[in-house]
Order: sequence, then C-alpha cells, then structure tokens
Amino acid sequence: TASLLKISPESGEWARYGRDLSISCTFSSKYHESVQLYHNESLAHVSDQVTITSDAFTDVDGQQTTRLRYMKSNINFDDAGMYECRADNAMKGVKINVVKGRLKIFPKTERVIAFEGERVTLTCEYQGSHRLDVTWSSTSGRDLKKSGFVVGSIVQTGNFVLTKVDISKSRASFSDSGDYTCTAGPLSKTVTLEVYQGECNNLLVSGPHGVPDSHMTASSYYEDSIYRDSPERARLNLEDVRVQIENGNYVIMGGGWVANDMDKNEWIQVAFKAQSIVRSIWTQGRFESNCCNQSDWVTEYRVQFSQDGVSWQKYKDQSGNDLYFRANTDSGTVVKNELPSPIITKYIRISPTAWHGNIALRLEIKGCLIPQNLRILEPIRKTINLPVPETLKISCEYTGSKRDVVSWSKDYVRMGMVDGFRRSSKEQLSGGRVTITDTITKATTEFLDSGNYTCFIPNSTFSETITVHAMTLEKSPKIDRYWVSSQNAVHLSCEYRSLNRRDFSWEYAGGDINNRQFQITRDVKKSDGAVFVTSSIRKPYVDVTDSGNYTCRIGEMSRTWEVNVLSVSGNGSWQAITPNQTMYLECDVKGLPTDVPYQMFWTKEGNSIKDLDSHGRMNYFPNSRTLQITRTQLSDAGKYECNILLEVGSPAQQQVSITMEIYAPPKTMLDGMKTINVGDSLHLYCKTAGYPTPSVVWKKNGRSLSELSSRVTFLPYGGLDNGHLVVFDVSGSEAGEYTCEAKSSYFSSASSRLQVDVKEVSLATSPPLLIAIIVGSVVVFLAIVCCGVYVKCNQRAKKKNYAYDTDSLERLRQSRPRLPRNNTFNEDHPKIIKLTEEPHFYSKRPPTSSPPLSASSQRSVSTFESGSYERVPLRNKLNTPDIVLTDQEEEGYNTGSTQEKVRFSLLDIK
Repeated sequence: TASLLKISPESGEWARYGRDLSISCTFSSKYHESVQLYHNESLAHVSDQVTITSDAFTDVDGQQTTRLRYMKSNINFDDAGMYECRADNAMKGVKINVVKGRLKIFPKTERVIAFEGERVTLTCEYQGSHRLDVTWSSTSGRDLKKSGFVVGSIVQTGNFVLTKVDISKSRASFSDSGDYTCTAGPLSKTVTLEVYQGECNNLLVSGPHGVPDSHMTASSYYEDSIYRDSPERARLNLEDVRVQIENGNYVIMGGGWVANDMDKNEWIQVAFKAQSIVRSIWTQGRFESNCCNQSDWVTEYRVQFSQDGVSWQKYKDQSGNDLYFRANTDSGTVVKNELPSPIITKYIRISPTAWHGNIALRLEIKGCLIPQNLRILEPIRKTINLPVPETLKISCEYTGSKRDVVSWSKDYVRMGMVDGFRRSSKEQLSGGRVTITDTITKATTEFLDSGNYTCFIPNSTFSETITVHAMTLEKSPKIDRYWVSSQNAVHLSCEYRSLNRRDFSWEYAGGDINNRQFQITRDVKKSDGAVFVTSSIRKPYVDVTDSGNYTCRIGEMSRTWEVNVLSVSGNGSWQAITPNQTMYLECDVKGLPTDVPYQMFWTKEGNSIKDLDSHGRMNYFPNSRTLQITRTQLSDAGKYECNILLEVGSPAQQQVSITMEIYAPPKTMLDGMKTINVGDSLHLYCKTAGYPTPSVVWKKNGRSLSELSSRVTFLPYGGLDNGHLVVFDVSGSEAGEYTCEAKSSYFSSASSRLQVDVKEVSLATSPPLLIAIIVGSVVVFLAIVCCGVYVKCNQRAKKKNYAYDTDSLERLRQSRPRLPRNNTFNEDHPKIIKLTEEPHFYSKRPPTSSPPLSASSQRSVSTFESGSYERVPLRNKLNTPDIVLTDQEEEGYNTGSTQEKVRFSLLDIK
C-alpha cells in the first residue's frame, strides 16, 4: 500500500493573535515512520507555550499510522509562516497568517429592531493589523443582494487597517428578520434583526395605551404644604391643578415632575404595562403658572432601560459610548428625540444631566407593545420545489407579549392529525417576549403533498403561507457526462412532474444559451391529475465550442450535463471505390479523454467488420486508428462507422460514431415482358446497383413515360419507389424501346434498354368478356366475345351501383403475369361489390380524335351521362370488404358525391 501524508488544516488560514494554534500531521504506511513538524524550515519543539504529542496504531490490514499534534497558546506575529509535516521523504505544508484586531457591529446591541417599510442599516467595523475581507452573510443562507440589501464599504490604512462595511435596505420587510453575521478572517460577530409589522407610534405614558399613575416613579420629588410636584405629574402638556387632599387642605399639583435634589443622580421612571418597543422620547419643561414666575426645564438627559426594574442598561451610540440627548430650551416647547435604534424594554429611566433652574420635566414616550408577529421560519422562500420523496419540513414562528396557539391549514382547509405529518412545538420566554416555534414534518412525500400550507393564529388576522410544489425532475439521457463528435447532434431533455405546471429555464455555463443556436421545445400533458412538462434543447450540428455544462432548472431544482464535443476531421466524408485496389479509412479524432476508459472499433452500416469480412480483406490498425480494405470490390461500397466506446464498464457507457462512406458508380439491368397483347398490362422491372442508391428515370423512345399516358403507373421494386413500371390496357402505340436510367450525383448515369412489341388479337381468338345486365330485378350474366365494350347507364326505380373489387384489382396490378382476358368470378378476379366511398372509377371516353386523357384531366362521374365509357385504374384502394350482390338486395349504393342508383346495359360492341 502506498504511503500517505496529511496535514490539518489543509489550506492556508488566518489565526487570531493571542489565541491558540493547532496543527496535526498524519502519516500512514506499511512501515512505521517518525513524523516531524517544521516551522519556517526550523524543527518545532516543546516549550512553555508549545505542546507536541505523538501516537501510533496499526489497523487490521497491517497499515501503520502515526499522528502528531502541535498546540501553541497565546500566539503572536512570530508564529505566522509555513508549517510543514515531513515523513519518509514526503512533505505537506500549510501557510498560517496571524492577525490582531477586533470586530464591532452597529447598532451595538444583540437585537436590532426595525419596522416594515422603513430603512434598516447594519454596520460592521474591523480594525486590525492586516487588511482582511469583511463580509456580511445571513445565517439562513439567503443572498443579501438578491434580497434588496445594498453593500457599502470604506477602507482606511495607516498604523492599522480600518474597514467598515454596511448593509442597508431602504424598505425592510418582515422576511428580512433573522441573524446576520459579519466575518473578517478569524473574527466574526452576529446580530439579530427583528422586523415588525404594523404601526408602532402609540403613546405609552398617556392615552389609551398609557400607564396608571402608580407606574410613574422618581428618585425624589419636590413637595411642601402648597405644592406637590410628584412623578405622575410628568405627563406631557399637564398643567397645575388645585386639589383637596385627605386632611381637607388644598394643594397645587404641579404641571410637571420636579426633583427634590439638584444633582445628576436624579431620575424619573416609567413601568410599561408589558414589554414594549420604545422608538422616541418627547419632553417639556415645568408648566409656568402666573403665580411664581418660575422657569424650570432639562436641557440634556441620558436613558437607561431594564427588563426587570433591577438590572439597568445605558443606551449607547453606535460607537458604544453613552448617548446624551439634547432636550429643552424653554418650558413649553415639546422636543422629540428619536432613538437611533429602538429598544424592547419593560422599564425606562430618564436621567437629567443638565438643566435650567430646577430639574423639572414633562414627558411622553412613543412606541408600542411588542407586536404579535408570525412568520414562516423554514424554509425562507415563499415557494419551494420539493423533490419527491424527500422530507417536507415547515417551521412557523410566533412572537408576542403573551402565549397564543399556532394552527395549520393546507389549501385553506384546517389540517388534522391524520394528514401524515408529525408536529412539534417549542416555546421560549426571553426579555418579556414569548416565542413559539411550531413545526410540521412529513418524512416521505408524494405529488399530493403539493399545495399552500398556512400557519395562523386563530381569531386573528395573522397568517403566513408557503407554496409547495412536490415534484420530480428527470433528465434524459440519465448521464452526467455527454459525449458527442463534432458535426453531430446534441439532444438534452428534462421532464417535470407535479400537480401544477411550472416553466423550465435552460442555462449554459459558458454564457447565454440563446447565443448557442439551440432549438428549445416544450410539451405539456396531463394524466391522473398530474402535469407532465417536457422541455428539450437540440442542436443538429455541434462543434468543440459547444462543450460545457448545460442545466435545466425549475426554481431551485436543476439537472446538469457536462457536454464534451470531440473534434473530428472527415466526419461524413467519402471516397470512390476502385476495384481490386487497397483503400484506407482513418478515424481522425481529437479531444479523447485521458481520465476516462474508452475502446475503438469499426462497423459497416451497424454490422461488425468481422461478420462481413469472411476473406480477411479488412484489417484495423489501433495505433493509427485506420481501417484497411484490400482487393476492393464493388460490394465494399457503403457507410462505415468508426465507433468510440467511452466510460467502458460504467452505467454511463456511451458510444460516439464517426461516419465515412465509400461510393460506387451506378449500374442497371432492365427485365420484363418483351412481347404483349393489346389490352394486357405491361410489367417492366429495373434492377440497380451502386452507392448511394441511384434514382431511376423511365423513358420510352427517349421521352419520359410520365408524359405519355395516364395508364402508366410506377410501383416499388428493389429498394426504389419507381423500380416497377406498369402500363395498363396496352394499345399498339405502347410498342417501342423502354429505358431505365440510373442517375447519381457523384458519377455518370447508367442505363439499360428493352424493346417491347405489341400484338393485335383477332376476334376469333379474343377471350370472352363477362357482362352483368339487370333485367327487372334479376341480374343476368352474358359472355360476349369482344375486344372492347361501351356501357350506357340508365335511371330506373330500383337502382344499385356496381364496381370492380379493388382488392382483387390491386393483386392483379402487382402480379408478375399479364392481366387475364377472361373475367370469371372467382377469388382472384374482380367481383361486384357494395360501394361506401367514391371510387373515381369511370371516366367518359373522349372523342376518337382527341389525345388520351391525363390523370389530372380525367373526371369522376356520379350521375352517369349517356355515351361511351372506358375503365381507368383506381387511384385509391377502397377499404371495404367484398360483398357479392344478389337480386334480393334493395339498398342504395353511392358512386359519388350524390346518392345515385344506376344499372348497366349493353350499348355497343366493337
């Protein structure tokens, strides 16, 4: 087993001045070896502040492992540098930097209070010996910039580095609540931001939300036989009032609180009804009456606050210093002081530090009782994509001044205990606030778990909703690495399944996918209440610049492929064959991976070369990736594939094929009927060879057959759509030289010719023609010796339509022998059938002097006109079963677009 040396930490990091530094070395080998630690090329040794320990053990495989631990306390700048573990000629190192500094967060409080729609700012200040990156992050993982926060920074250098980084948002939202951490190297601090909803500008001393007189106390107050300036008289805008006391005497209750002593230890205190948020303090001086000509007010004060009335905190500015508020300059004007950062408290004290005349004031405090707040704590997004069957967990947090109940609903229907969810609740009391965290969890989810989940406080307007899309996202092909050769197609597809339709987005790591000329398609289907959305990207011809990562994404769910395009030269190239020579096909491919196993082999049109080569004429040379073909033959022409099998043996095994072709010139052979009788059908067959497969043009006496007669048709043969030529109802004019010409885009044409003679048949030798005549309601069959027949169609009361069975006719047209002249009624020849579609079977014969009708000029007739008619080939095969009519059938039959009932009668015989 190879030896292995590790060091921890593995990468360079910052260590904090005056703190501890820990480094460990681990060495594993077949043999025991000592491990040493060096600092800046000097061997580390034990001292008063350094501890070095070492231990060793042997595992079950006999592997020896030695571990060395280095610990130094109270490090300084001299401890910075390179630390290296060494053992058995192996070495691993890490660079340690030592920084001295401090980190502060402003406002300097554990909890920053803000309100929806108002501006909020958090500032982080780093001061230290080295310049460090100072960053803010949300402990929930949310992206601050995407959440609307603006980041600003200031860096000052000198004897030390001072960096200030703040994050601010002009309009805070309830979802911004949470913990925020500032980090600078090894230093970090966290602050909690609480964003509240609703108004918070109530009068907390007087008015509907005010406190009773007993909740207003002071360190002392002035009182004599005439005046009483007690703390409950410190309400804003309160004036002197004369009242009768218990002993029957009258006293003047002053318009304000006046301290009995005139020093900085005096204070006035308000105890709120419950935990409250304090946002601003409003003050006045003592009310001036006409009697005494006294002018008393406070010009400066500081603030203290407490949760229990025993332990007090001083309100400080952002630098952590006591904050002094400027107060009044006269006795009547109201002065407002906003707290830079609102506080949550049960008790508040105003301590005058400067005054005019006597210490006297009237006050009001504005804020609100701690609002009831409700929010989705986890997950933080309002909409989530949940991969089925992963666990669904939703946590809801309620905050208020008193206990309450958190309830849940799904799609606005209250959830019970039978919905497959496990529910847990945790309650915490801190600073007079009650926080309840309620969580619902489902371990294994399904599509039906999609929906809107709402946590709410019954009998209130508080509710928060999160939308869950329980879904699957599958990709095709199901591989991580996709291999393709240049000039071939890339096709990637994703399928999304859920109860709701969502749209895909496609991403390309190398830039905008819209600039890659990919075709993007989408398809939506519904089945059993679920929605199936499929999106694909395709590019018919890729090149090496298309390599990279491609991702389909729905919300936070995504699937990614690493597309690797192999550079290929000669893909799709061809060369002409020369018989009895040696040919070479080279597989020129670049970009084959070094870290992925692969194999190469050749095939011809998908068939193994070994299976095709029975004479040993084909040889593959792996070093040059070349296929050799000796003693070439025309049959060697075709498409060859150089196949590269990548990631061999893994589930992601793929094959990339590079095509090359060998072309051969066309050859033809014309076969068929050299002699034919008038009225029969002529069948000729054109056999071709060559690669690519040539196209065939039929000619008669040098003219294209398609221009000669409507009775000419072409049928498939030998891999050609028109390899079989059929001429129906041959006349004497069909005699001549027929040519099938094979054309190729790469070689000269090749052609074959065949002379066809047409013979006239005498009346005596003419086969009988079977004619069906309706007499009354009886069908009479007449056998007449003739070479042509004319039909007249007359209307009658009980009329039926007749036509030839097209299935039988089609069999005759495709048969090799000529059509028989004796029309007998058996399984292989036409029968009378019931018509359910328009047959387009009859065409009126043109005058003798007119040229033959072309297929486009023939017209179908529905109402038979008087005159002569000839039979023409059916162009469309009727999909009806053979039905032989009997003289008892009375139904109507349709020959065209209108319902017609007709009969045939013999009119003329030639």
